[in-house]
Amino acid sequence: MGRRACEAGVNYVNTLVIEWCKMDDEAQDLDARVFKDRLETLLIKSANMLERAWPERYKTVPNAHAIFFTRMRITINSYNAILALTADIPKDLYRKPLLFAAAPLVRSVFEDLATLIFLLVDLPNLSISYTAGGYAELWFERRASEKYYGDIPKWQIYIAELDEKMDELATQLKLTPAQAKDPFKEKLVWPTPGRKMLNVLKARYGRSQVIPFMEFLNRWMYRTLSTDSHLNFIGMQKRGMHFTKQFAKHVLGDKYEKILEARRLDYHKNMTWSTYTLLLSIVSEIEAHFHYDMKNDIYYLWKIFVNHSEMAQDFYKLRYRDLLASS
Repeated sequence: MGRRACEAGVNYVNTLVIEWCKMDDEAQDLDARVFKDRLETLLIKSANMLERAWPERYKTVPNAHAIFFTRMRITINSYNAILALTADIPKDLYRKPLLFAAAPLVRSVFEDLATLIFLLVDLPNLSISYTAGGYAELWFERRASEKYYGDIPKWQIYIAELDEKMDELATQLKLTPAQAKDPFKEKLVWPTPGRKMLNVLKARYGRSQVIPFMEFLNRWMYRTLSTDSHLNFIGMQKRGMHFTKQFAKHVLGDKYEKILEARRLDYHKNMTWSTYTLLLSIVSEIEAHFHYDMKNDIYYLWKIFVNHSEMAQDFYKLRYRDLLASS
């Protein structure tokens, strides 16, 4: 392991000692096999416990149980897809370019974390709002179907199915006539992670302790992952330079291949550490709220992560050190 210059002493959490250090590049290199099995066990346990040990206090909240364990399994599936795109072993020259397709999936895992944090602020009410957001999405889809395909006979069957689903949800949610007629006007649309979700937090839960961390996520990780996913000019450069060798040579010079490989390795490190940190954060949120006896393994992983990733250091210092200690 490379040299580390410690920045802020030592933090004690139960029996765990974590040194806050600034790592050089060599120190950040870590074989994922050191922690991968334990992390994956925590992910699977989280999904299973959410399904099989849902708290009594939430059993009357419509759809909440299914929302939580289903989203957790979707997160695991996204993680498996990221692994397939970013795997170093076995060596495969044809797989290398697939790394640059990982960013939208990593962003999906980010949105899983942001949504989880948001829901846990007020699980009973926000789970209902989440379901109501589903009604709003059906309403938008029905409007578009009617506008563009309403005069085509075979589409009438699909539109009728949408009407049936909407009626069922409206009854379950006890929507008012006004809400059922125009959920957009009645503000039933579920806020997307990022600024909209943060605005709802500030407006409805202004004293919530999650707001500073959500601001941090929004200004840093969400912005950079969105850049890579939406392919604005900077995102296009980061992901696209590797597919335009002549242009890369023109911009980077005769050593362009060496520079591109260094950038690929850096991008790989960023995508993988982003994924691992987000996943451990999700498991930490679940443990802090639901208490599924995972804390020792979570602490073990945070200890490894903060000594190899500045991103993990930031996440732990800004939220998970205090959250886990107080839960």
